[in-house]
Amino acid sequence: MKEEKDYGNTKKPNRNNIKSDFMLKEAELIINNYIRDSKAKFTSLEKEVKRSNSKFMKDLAINFVLIGGIVAVAFLIIQLF
Repeated sequence: MKEEKDYGNTKKPNRNNIKSDFMLKEAELIINNYIRDSKAKFTSLEKEVKRSNSKFMKDLAINFVLIGGIVAVAFLIIQLF
């Protein structure tokens, strides 16, 4: 005797179920792509902020050295006269 297996209330997929499954998979794909692209943009922005912060610190150090040199020259000129 062959026993037929009963899988519960599973129905054969009709056209509406196939279309809705397809739409859900497409939506999921679009959302995943958006999230992946957003993370890539965020990390590039984060690197750019670090780079600009580093450039700011370099410029600040150069300006302090320049001002210190000008003050030193002014001090020497005052001491000579």
